[in-house]
Amino acid sequence: MQTPRFNTAYETDYSKRMERRICGILCEKWNLKPSPDLPWHNILDYLLFKNGQAVCFAEIKYRNKVYETYYVALNKMRAGINYTDITGLPSYLVVEFPDPFGIQYVEMSKDIIHHVGMSNLKSRGDDQDNEVVVHVEMAQFKPIENSIYSWGQSCNLNVIPF
Repeated sequence: MQTPRFNTAYETDYSKRMERRICGILCEKWNLKPSPDLPWHNILDYLLFKNGQAVCFAEIKYRNKVYETYYVALNKMRAGINYTDITGLPSYLVVEFPDPFGIQYVEMSKDIIHHVGMSNLKSRGDDQDNEVVVHVEMAQFKPIENSIYSWGQSCNLNVIPF
């Protein structure tokens, strides 16, 4: 019997396909190779490799709307920060936003947390669909490649972060 993922209640085939597509684009742009999808107990989605060496972890998301801040589950942020502390490898939150923003990333750290709140999702009719989240200001994100919009910050788009 296969162990169910704790976070798969609302994970669809479509959302997994989107994650894999985004990871593929990221790996192509940064010349990386992804691990297979990590098992649920790893919390984050991928370990990424360059020349056979692990170089970073990635949590991949797709969003069809843009807000003033982006929120992610505290559990995901904590895992990314802990993985970095233990391994020395950076952990990235990678999100594809709607045009014109494209795929953006931010290194997971305590320093990027703007504030803490609750997800308070009501749309799915599940009173258990509520968790502690951390909000990240959009200006913290950087495009993975040349983008016509990068949240107003200046960044050297020719530098891969490792």
